[in-house]
Amino acid sequence: MTVNRYIFKELLGPFFLGLFVFSFVFLLNELLQLTELIVNKGVGITEVLSLTAYIIPSFLVLVIPSTVLLTALLGFGRLSSDGEITAMYAGGISFYQMLIPVGVFSFVCYLLTSWLMISVLPKSNLAFKGMLYQIARSRSLVNINEREFIDDFKDMVIYVEEVDPAEGKIKGIIISDKNNLPQPYTIIAKEGSIVNESNTMRVIIKLKNGSIQNIGDDNTFRQIKFDEYQLNLDINRLVNKKKFKKREREMSIGEILAKIERKKQVNADYNPQLVELHKKFAIPFAALILGIVGAALGINTRTSSRSAGFALSIFIIFIYYILLRTGESLGELGKLPPVIGMWSPNILLGTVGGYLAYKTNNNYSIKWLNFLGEAIRQAVKEMKSQLGR
Repeated sequence: MTVNRYIFKELLGPFFLGLFVFSFVFLLNELLQLTELIVNKGVGITEVLSLTAYIIPSFLVLVIPSTVLLTALLGFGRLSSDGEITAMYAGGISFYQMLIPVGVFSFVCYLLTSWLMISVLPKSNLAFKGMLYQIARSRSLVNINEREFIDDFKDMVIYVEEVDPAEGKIKGIIISDKNNLPQPYTIIAKEGSIVNESNTMRVIIKLKNGSIQNIGDDNTFRQIKFDEYQLNLDINRLVNKKKFKKREREMSIGEILAKIERKKQVNADYNPQLVELHKKFAIPFAALILGIVGAALGINTRTSSRSAGFALSIFIIFIYYILLRTGESLGELGKLPPVIGMWSPNILLGTVGGYLAYKTNNNYSIKWLNFLGEAIRQAVKEMKSQLGR
């Protein structure tokens, strides 16, 4: 149908604009934190770019539904302010028929967000944390400076004569290990290497041609020589390991269901897992509802101005996000069933969308929306005049 194609094309421009602006806003905060890694931690640009790529899915799952709202709002606002909606009504086209291209557009965005939320996000979150861990561990090698006593590791002091950070090689090593108090021992080795094990997420010092010395309870000197010796470093003081434990947001649906079953068997609380499970479906579903809400708001408020559209969209998304976070917290605490906590924002938004669609289709005046649209236009106009001074 010609009208459907026309409306669909009208939505493309606002969609790409909103996708860019919302992504930039979300990414800006993350970039500020990542820049600190470059300035204060000496992390390379390549590593920071990789971290940035890993965090993109985490905000796209919120950006895409938000952009659907803005797209429909601006698209239908422009059609309404130019009188084209009135012309469509006169031609016998109802609002429900106008929603067909919006529905198609929203459904595509729903599928994209679902794919990101269910498949991509857990992997990217896990990769992001794993890379942060690797960076933190690599910084531990940098912190081992030549001819300095290093006490960054728990109950251990390390002295190294020579360090080759590029190869991870060290020479002239003296290690005082107090983990075995009241009988601490000293390790002396001619050479060694520092190894990062990605599978076990451990930092290991592999020593060669050395000896282990200590004083026994009877004040006798003891020494054990070795050709090779392996020592695990406790880097809890450098990195909080709990941060890198695989949590629900890094799990697939199958892994979450398996964890729920394990907790059921021991009568443990599994509300956090249920919340995460429902979140994977509830957030993408919002894209379907926000398209209807945006179209109805665009017609009734005639918000063709991009500034006003962004202001109204941000306000609605903010309300939705507050409801979502509240439902998530109550669901995890068991004060609400997780399914209610995660789906109630969609139910509320869907109810509002249905009400607005019904009113708009029957050409009923919605006075509070007319007032809201006028208030937004006046606020944007005043803001522009202030900025122009």
